[in-house]
Amino acid sequence: MNPYTFPHPLKIQKGISSARSDDTKSLKGVVLEWISPPGIPLNPPLSRNVKTNRGYHHPVTGALLCPAGLDWNDAESALLLLHMLFTPLIPLFFSIREKLSSGEMPVHGDQWPMLVYADQEYDPQDPWEGLFRSRILVWVRMHFSFSSVIDSVACRHSSTSLPRPVR
Repeated sequence: MNPYTFPHPLKIQKGISSARSDDTKSLKGVVLEWISPPGIPLNPPLSRNVKTNRGYHHPVTGALLCPAGLDWNDAESALLLLHMLFTPLIPLFFSIREKLSSGEMPVHGDQWPMLVYADQEYDPQDPWEGLFRSRILVWVRMHFSFSSVIDSVACRHSSTSLPRPVR
């Protein structure tokens, strides 16, 4: 094998995907600490290893992911009186929360979640105010910066971490 040949592009892409996966896995646990008020556990609790009850299925993570301009806690008045007459099991109101968690209300790429705004406050008159100023975003960036520094230091001190030249 020639040591001066470049690796196949698919191998490079596989390495990039693997690194991205490792990065997101490392966030699962620490994000739970960041979104919990100090000294107060989340209710209902979230497991570090289970993702099914996260996202729009949990009140705290759902509120952070809720598109700016929508109120996660507000019941949207969707009058279903006609349906109520025929099917009494259908609720009269569907909340934003229910629509997002059921997938009935799709979220488009141009709808920023509340978690990217400073203190999760959105001003509809000035949507740029506080955008990308969230503490959570800063903590994520710091997490990736520090973990890459720690990884590079660990690589320098490991005798098997760097490939040896082929002779």
